[in-house]
Amino acid sequence: AQTKVIFDRESKTVMRQSFFITKRLMSFSDIYAIQYITGTERAFKLFPNKDKFGRGIVLVGGVTTKDKAEFEKNVFPLLANMTAIQENRVTVSTQEQASISTITSYHYYKHESNVFELKQRNKTWSFILVCIGIAVIALGVTKQDSREMLFFGLIPVIVGIGMWLQKKIFDTGASTYTVSYAGIFKQVYPLHNFSQFLIVRRRTNGVYTGTDIRMQFVVSGKTREANLMSVKKTAQIDALLAETKNILNQAYLKNNPAQEQRQQF
Repeated sequence: AQTKVIFDRESKTVMRQSFFITKRLMSFSDIYAIQYITGTERAFKLFPNKDKFGRGIVLVGGVTTKDKAEFEKNVFPLLANMTAIQENRVTVSTQEQASISTITSYHYYKHESNVFELKQRNKTWSFILVCIGIAVIALGVTKQDSREMLFFGLIPVIVGIGMWLQKKIFDTGASTYTVSYAGIFKQVYPLHNFSQFLIVRRRTNGVYTGTDIRMQFVVSGKTREANLMSVKKTAQIDALLAETKNILNQAYLKNNPAQEQRQQF
């Protein structure tokens, strides 16, 4: 039996019906957006407020160019009228801007003077890479090709340690965002070149694998992107963006003391 997503006008709820089972998904007031997703998967998806940048719920899959045009022309206006979804949220990519707010306590950053360091939240992959490298090196010691095994074992160890020691730092005094690996390799982005935040859903072979929060910079007409954080639970994105936007605003004010609070980045 085909799985159906049902919008019930009377109860103002969205339900999913599969075989003979009907499950309530959310109320109309909990809907964040209906978005067209491209890549290996072309589909219209429904996103709730509690996971607005996450996996999403498929409304229509295998969408062709003709299907897309018909949905946007005939179906979406009906759903928008029924649920009060904003039409400008139907988009191929999501670019979410955080509003400026006054923050005195930071959850995602370690703060000292003008320096804000993003807290490392998940070091699992770093640990796994180091363990794999050590295992390969240990195996190589028992074989004749120990040099080659040592070389291939060192690569994941070095990468893992670099990830473990990675730091992402905002300096509001110098107005820079710096990504460093083990304190050796550094990428420095001037904050006056900051353009916007990008929320990017990652997929591997059509399967959702997480969401990236990226910062876009425009330098000499060329666009550069720096990953801020990757998450699986997207409910934390709004809070992270709010804190980061607050830091950007502090940097702007310190380097432009005559200006009032900056309204948009």
